[in-house]
Amino acid sequence: MGNAVKKSSQQMGPSIVAASPLKHTKMSISQNIAELSSKRVFMDFKIGNHVPVRINMYLYDKVVPNTAENFRQLCTGDAGYTYKTSDSNEYQINLGVNLAN
Repeated sequence: MGNAVKKSSQQMGPSIVAASPLKHTKMSISQNIAELSSKRVFMDFKIGNHVPVRINMYLYDKVVPNTAENFRQLCTGDAGYTYKTSDSNEYQINLGVNLAN
């Protein structure tokens, strides 16, 4: 598995890091994104009474097609399962969100 992860990260190439409109965050986009991704999805996150924030994500469907399609279906609800109205049990600023228990 380590080799697969290493190979995928090499395929992503260098990234462009830009300042985000949100304080203390960065956005990173691979320079060769068109070679790796043809699909995007989004999720809206709301923490407490704060205004929801939309996270846009590129899916690396040309690198990991099955994983990308499964995640796309979870985001859209096309397969009958969805993250919509789900609670998250873990938020890590500038790192990620854990949506599984």
